[in-house]
Amino acid sequence: MKPISHRSFSGFTLLELLVVTAIISLLMALITPSFARAKERGRQLKCASNLRNIGMATLIYIDDNNGRYFPLHSWSDSPPPNTYMILSYLKPYISGEYDVFHCPSATQSTSGANTQWSFQTQTPAPLDGQIRYTDYKINDNTALTQDPVVGPPATGGPVVRFKDHGWVVVALDLDYAPPPQWQRHSGGNNLLFLDGHVEWKAAQNYEAGYATAVDPHGETPFYNWGVQASWQ
Repeated sequence: MKPISHRSFSGFTLLELLVVTAIISLLMALITPSFARAKERGRQLKCASNLRNIGMATLIYIDDNNGRYFPLHSWSDSPPPNTYMILSYLKPYISGEYDVFHCPSATQSTSGANTQWSFQTQTPAPLDGQIRYTDYKINDNTALTQDPVVGPPATGGPVVRFKDHGWVVVALDLDYAPPPQWQRHSGGNNLLFLDGHVEWKAAQNYEAGYATAVDPHGETPFYNWGVQASWQ
């Protein structure tokens, strides 16, 4: 019988270890951005879902209020502080907690609790014992939020007089925040329109000062889209 031979194994050489490490580092460099993009894509889709829920609540509110949009309560109204009462109007039509009013991509600096670039929507009295806010900018164009016949802030405008519901912006991620903060989702933001659909747009396609921020009727920027109807 032949004796069993024992082959010695000296392990990897330093060069081999360096090559393996370099390959792993290269793979991680290629994969990590893909993971980050996929994660942000998920946040963008969640944000769009939130806005669709807000849009559905908006349409039900309008239906329950004789076809009228939200009335405007501005920062100059009494009592202070910020008395945009959108949450008070919409919350009865949204089940669950207030998560739907918060964008998952909002940072601390662009949260509605900490920046003027979102509306910090509050009420004269707290909702459910707390001052509530939203991370989303609500369109406060007075062509939407005031009836020129009745006068502010008693009642919002009748939506039948708006020119194009498919272009009326109800809410969006951010407005007028200094870049890059105003771009929550891959260089742009989600916008909610009055007909209920949500669309992602780059800032230059909706913000003031851009020639590309025009609706099919020639109105610009986003807060004027679809609302410039005749009141006569």
